[in-house]
Amino acid sequence: MEKEQISKFQFFSLMLSYIITNDLMRDVYFDKHKNNTWILVISGIVFSLIIFYIYMFIYKNFQYKDFNEIINKLLGKFLTKILFIIYPIYFIFTAGVTLRDQTELIQ
Repeated sequence: MEKEQISKFQFFSLMLSYIITNDLMRDVYFDKHKNNTWILVISGIVFSLIIFYIYMFIYKNFQYKDFNEIINKLLGKFLTKILFIIYPIYFIFTAGVTLRDQTELIQ
């Protein structure tokens, strides 16, 4: 059997349809959302693509080995340390809130 290649656009379309379908089906079961979660999904995808293209622009236009050196050059060592401390704290907080919400849903 021969492996098929899909384009970037086809992959993006598959992921978009999977995410939107998942949230739309969740709306069927949760009446309180009033079928508006697809707005958040699409805006999240748009903002994540914007952030990704900003990252790619920075990475391609600076000739350093890794992203850490680029951020050090752009922001300075002090702001970079603050950013790299806030970054994991934000994701730990987000994971905690999500787990709490799921725990309340299960109970």
